[in-house]
Amino acid sequence: MRTLSRTSDGSFDEFVCFNTILEIVCSSDELIVFDSARYGRNHSLVAAQCDVPYTRNCDIDVHFSLNRACAGKTRCSMAVNTAFFGDPCGYEEFLRVVYRCVPGRLAHSSLPSSHKPLQALPVVEVAMLSIIIIIIIIINLTNLHKE
Repeated sequence: MRTLSRTSDGSFDEFVCFNTILEIVCSSDELIVFDSARYGRNHSLVAAQCDVPYTRNCDIDVHFSLNRACAGKTRCSMAVNTAFFGDPCGYEEFLRVVYRCVPGRLAHSSLPSSHKPLQALPVVEVAMLSIIIIIIIIINLTNLHKE
């Protein structure tokens, strides 16, 4: 189930239930820009619509992950599930995004077809990469202090 509404400033406010598809489509001369993105169960009305329990303060900011996957494109489609967003509430969650379609052109539109844009990594993979980078930095700093 999806619920899409238009805000007073022209942005789109969309709720997408667990195991459904987020589908954003702007016109060919517009690009997706996210204002906010949250994943969890912290909205009582949407929780009821998605048939999941409402859980106060149970959601995470997924703005960065969605930006990596969709921002700057004219369209974006992705499954709302734990593979991409994780499982912050321990049960089926839903996604809330606020976005705009702004005038612009794709930055990679002039690249050959062999150059594909990067695919977003699931939140868990991003967290693991961050931990590995921190460990490498600590090791390098430790080695510098030994010299």
